[in-house]
Amino acid sequence: MARVSFVYRNNESLGIEYISAFIKKYGHQVRLVFDPGLFDTYYLTNNLLNIIFNFNKITVDCIIATDPDLVAFSVVSDDYAWACEIAKQVKARVKVPIIFGGIHPTSVPYEVIKEDFVDYVCVGEGEYPLLELLTAIDNRKSPSKISNLWLKEDGKVIINNVRSPLGDLDSLPFADKDIFFNEYSGFIKNSFMIVTSRGCPHSCSFCANSYLNNLYPEKAGYVRRRSVQNVIEELKLAKNKYNMKRITIFDDLFTYDKQWLREFGQEYKKYIDLPYFCCVSPASINEEVAYLLKKSNCAVVGLGIQTLNANIRREILFRYDENDQIAKAIKFLRKSKIYVYSNIILGLPGQGLDDLLEDAEFLNFNKPDINTIYWQRYYPATAIIDKALSLSYLKKEDVVNINSGKSYAPYSLGGNTYNKDMARIGNLLLLVHMLPRALFKFIIRNKVYKIFPVRNYNFLSVILTGFIKKPFFRMKMIFFYLTPFEYLKFCLFYVNKKITIMLRIKVI
Repeated sequence: MARVSFVYRNNESLGIEYISAFIKKYGHQVRLVFDPGLFDTYYLTNNLLNIIFNFNKITVDCIIATDPDLVAFSVVSDDYAWACEIAKQVKARVKVPIIFGGIHPTSVPYEVIKEDFVDYVCVGEGEYPLLELLTAIDNRKSPSKISNLWLKEDGKVIINNVRSPLGDLDSLPFADKDIFFNEYSGFIKNSFMIVTSRGCPHSCSFCANSYLNNLYPEKAGYVRRRSVQNVIEELKLAKNKYNMKRITIFDDLFTYDKQWLREFGQEYKKYIDLPYFCCVSPASINEEVAYLLKKSNCAVVGLGIQTLNANIRREILFRYDENDQIAKAIKFLRKSKIYVYSNIILGLPGQGLDDLLEDAEFLNFNKPDINTIYWQRYYPATAIIDKALSLSYLKKEDVVNINSGKSYAPYSLGGNTYNKDMARIGNLLLLVHMLPRALFKFIIRNKVYKIFPVRNYNFLSVILTGFIKKPFFRMKMIFFYLTPFEYLKFCLFYVNKKITIMLRIKVI
């Protein structure tokens, strides 16, 4: 059987866990090579600690030590430059085939396949394409006709068709959590990450789903959901095995099917009953849905607002929620004592300072429990790029740079659109939910926000809100992946690992 080494950085990957479980089912061997990306996160980058505790050489050495038949990189745009550097170093030392998959290669496969160190690109879902590739490698046969694969053969690029997405999600084995648990147990024990569906019923222009919804030949089958029984069975097994603290449901939109939600709530409360996080849209929330979420022990929801400018929301973002729906969603969720975690995007095409001040007015009046800010980050092949081009917010050379994936522009630190004046109002947006109405009016009337700092204090705002507004239990749920204390433990674990490796090398 073939040996595959998955390479990933920073956190847990559900995509790798699903593919690992699937190919293990057919007897193939899997290893994970993990780079913690220490001190290089969405909130902190380009610093001395990151240079000191860089894991690149260790990562390359570990990949080679696993003696793989295939090296597989699952890649998002923000990690693409890092993945290219690691793959290039691996290829320079051993002649092992390398495949790139994930959302960045899926969006711009023609860019990724150009790289000398990339042999295969997987477009779309990877379970069957990777299984068929490993089988071909194992049997020493050509993989040239495997659907979803782009590959190089005899100096030419071969482009295969994209197969229909997997229809029956219940037929898949449960995610291989052990592959990350054995790397760092805190990934799984602190917050168990799961998806109950694949795809999204919406096609928001800034999101990859605006591309993915049109990728597959049968568009009607892109949004799929596991049965309630299948989801609960996975969680029951995990609860017994890992004794996790909380659940993070990473569906793009958890609340799109009310009947499924009713059934899920009953079973979840009966067998699991751990606090969980999920993502919702304003239009999907009414009083009944808020009640169903609370009854099932939903503790925190991510509520995407993006902007209160209705024209930008409809014409630029392809979001069709109305402002009164957003206000009602906040009201219903807070009435049910569910923590509302909202967000606003800065730097959208057509957005001005007055729009952000109107956002602040709305949020101060309606008061979600916490608001975060993100800068517009243009991701390859998303529909908002065409909008930005048509309105002259982007030039063709900008799109070339975006598609190349070589520039690192995390949306939490400035994205592609950072502006100091917007940044100051952005920090006001981080505070509005905590400000008394009179104080907020004073700040607006006297334009006090003009002296606010220009650095994004998202992270500090979240911590401050957690301590001020809710007990510690709720604060933990705000950090639906790792709390600050849990992230500190993660850092200390890998700092110790790096120092140990450095000392071992010096002794030798």
